[in-house]
Amino acid sequence: MIWLQNRFLTGGVIASAIYWLLAAYVPGPQMIAVANSIFVGVAIAVIITWGPSAWRAFRDGGREGWQQLVAAPVITLSAFVALRIYVAVVRAFDMPDELVNSPVIGYLLLISGCGCMLYLSSPGTANGVTPPKNWLWIVGAVAIGMLIAGIGIGTVVGGGEGQEARDTRAIILSDGVISCPPVAPVKGNHGKGGRFFHAPGGDNYRATVPEHCFPDEWAARNRGYRKPGEPTIPDLPRRG
Repeated sequence: MIWLQNRFLTGGVIASAIYWLLAAYVPGPQMIAVANSIFVGVAIAVIITWGPSAWRAFRDGGREGWQQLVAAPVITLSAFVALRIYVAVVRAFDMPDELVNSPVIGYLLLISGCGCMLYLSSPGTANGVTPPKNWLWIVGAVAIGMLIAGIGIGTVVGGGEGQEARDTRAIILSDGVISCPPVAPVKGNHGKGGRFFHAPGGDNYRATVPEHCFPDEWAARNRGYRKPGEPTIPDLPRRG
C-alpha cells in the first residue's frame, strides 16, 4: 500500500487511529486537554532542538532562505507556548477574565504570524534578495488578515457582539431574584475552590447569584468555569 511507504501518511494514519480509539472511551474535554498538552510538549522539544540553529540564523542576519526556514518554526512555536503559559497562569491564579482578552494575547499572535511570514519569504531567497512573488504572497496574506479583522471589528461596532455582551449581563427578576437572561441562562460565579457554572435545572440553580451569564456550558468552560464537583482539569479546552 502506498501510504505504508510514506512516513507522513503512515504517521498520520496511526496517530489518527489511536486518537479516535481513545476518544471512544475518554470524554471529549479530557481528550482535548491531553492533545493540547502533547502539542505543547512537542512544540517545546522543537524549540529546544532548533533554537540554537535559529539563533545562529538570526545572528547572521537571516539573509538566506534556509535560515528563514530554520527560524520560522522556532518563532511561531515560541509565541504559541508563551501564549499557553500566559493563559495557564491567568487561570491558575484565578486572575480576572479580562486578562485572557488583553493585548498580550494579540501581541503573541502577531509574533506567531511574523514567524509564519518567514515561510512565505524563504523560497528562493538568497544573499538577502527575496523574489518578488514572495512579497506578493506576504502582501496577500496581510490583506486577507486585515479583511477578516475588518469584518470582525465591523460586527462589534455594528452591535452584533456588543449587543450579545449587553444581553448576557445578570438581570433582576420581578420577584427580586438576581438571575440570567434567557439568551444566556447559564450562571457563573466564584466559589470555594474555583469558578463554577450552573445550568438551568441543576442543583441550586435558582439560589445561585450569578457573577457572569453564559449562553451555554461551552461558553462557560471557555472562560475557565466548571461544574460543581467536576474534577479540575488543567487549562480546560476552549472552543471557538
